[in-house]
Amino acid sequence: MANNLFRIVLSVTVLIFASILFTDTSSAQPTECPAQITKQAVDAGSTVFEFTVSNVGMVIAEESLRDGESAGGSVGVGESVKVVEARKEGWVIDDIICDAAEGMEIDIMDTGVIFNCIFPTEEISNCTFVNVLANRSASIPTLSEWGMIAAAAGLGLIGFLVVRRRRAVRA
Repeated sequence: MANNLFRIVLSVTVLIFASILFTDTSSAQPTECPAQITKQAVDAGSTVFEFTVSNVGMVIAEESLRDGESAGGSVGVGESVKVVEARKEGWVIDDIICDAAEGMEIDIMDTGVIFNCIFPTEEISNCTFVNVLANRSASIPTLSEWGMIAAAAGLGLIGFLVVRRRRAVRA
């Protein structure tokens, strides 16, 4: 009897190990969309930039990133997650560059992005927040085409009046 019990226990153990070893877990379908943000800030040194992650108006996380660092998570199917960078004195957001994976839609705002997971994927969607020093972001203003035309017309009118006055003085 003990011999039969040993055989039963051994058979059950072998079956359990076989089912664990030969179960294919790699074919499991994803149920979410991975999302990531990356910080890029030239000459930032150890400056820390703060981000707020919210879902339906509720803050669900806060992230602190330095130049070159990334942070990420997942967005559930049919859900949206909003990531907003807090204003940092002396810095401005110059650009937000996003690479959306198939299944993810990304809406870009002035200070952040909204990740919308349409259908599950394994590919990571990434948005890079590019910051520059505030005094470097302002470009030197130039005259528009209409401004150039107005300036040329003004100089032409002044030239015409100068020539006319000279003729009047000579006569």
